[in-house]
Amino acid sequence: MKQEDLQKLSEAILDMDSEVAYRSAISRSYYSAFHAIREITSDTVLDKAPPGSHAVVTAKLKAKYGKTIAKHFHKMKKERNSADYDLHKTFFRKDATRMFNDRRFLLDEVAVAHTNQADGKGER
Repeated sequence: MKQEDLQKLSEAILDMDSEVAYRSAISRSYYSAFHAIREITSDTVLDKAPPGSHAVVTAKLKAKYGKTIAKHFHKMKKERNSADYDLHKTFFRKDATRMFNDRRFLLDEVAVAHTNQADGKGER
């Protein structure tokens, strides 16, 4: 299975057109990004790893590509947490669509940063 499979599922779930579908689509889209970032940063070594797999991936992302990209990913995690756990909050189709866009933006930004680093232009 690939992370893209999770994104395809999140897009299919969105067509169910209900709040539970929107919440699930947000979660699956976040995990698609999470697995992509985990793979991309697997070679990054931290001096001191924070507890928790999400915190480790965020710390590796920050170490490899900088604070701005890591903050974007952390914002996505907070939205996923809210979709999964804040049942008092209402979610709409636009919230899921925003997560899809955030995922695409994040992966595009990582690709640009990676290319810049490979070309010797990158800053962290």
